[in-house]
Amino acid sequence: MYSLFRDLAIIILSAKFFGLVARKCKAPQVVGEIIAGLLIGPCLLNLVQISDSISIFAEIGVVMLMFTTRPTFWFELGPDYWGYGMGCWMARPMDMAKLRSRIIRDPKPMEKLTKALCGQTEFTLGGDTYKRPKAGAPSELLAPWFQMKTISITHEEKLTEELFSRDVVDRIKTGYTFLLPYYDYFLTLPSDPEPETLK
Repeated sequence: MYSLFRDLAIIILSAKFFGLVARKCKAPQVVGEIIAGLLIGPCLLNLVQISDSISIFAEIGVVMLMFTTRPTFWFELGPDYWGYGMGCWMARPMDMAKLRSRIIRDPKPMEKLTKALCGQTEFTLGGDTYKRPKAGAPSELLAPWFQMKTISITHEEKLTEELFSRDVVDRIKTGYTFLLPYYDYFLTLPSDPEPETLK
């Protein structure tokens, strides 16, 4: 039991340390965490012994990473509908503050993405919104992004024969290709500097 707690302490402390180093180097925190895993694992220093308990914690960590602040692509099939898209389901308030700060600092990339989103009919912007409006959007075009607590860019429709045809594969591929720039934009948010107003 002692070795499990020792191993967990080494994992958590090294992941936190290398995550902070990565952020200081303007890289995503997860890059530092991966480097920590390579260093302390059996590949290099072998400080942590692989056991069933550690493997379970690792699996839980991967699931939590997938469904926290990182954007994810998804496909969903319900009893009478289907949908797909990309979203940040459990975005932290800090990451949403970083989004607003990034938009204020450099609105052009998000203006381009927003114009592309408004100029098509496959996807809509959705997600939970703040009860009180957030001010400070550089333009009316960008105001909806300032109201979001979570972000999803989604397509949803009733089940039709198209879902069971080959055409849907090309449609979804085209849709995910369209969503990739949004994914890239949101993926780097955690490595942005903390907004001045929150320091």
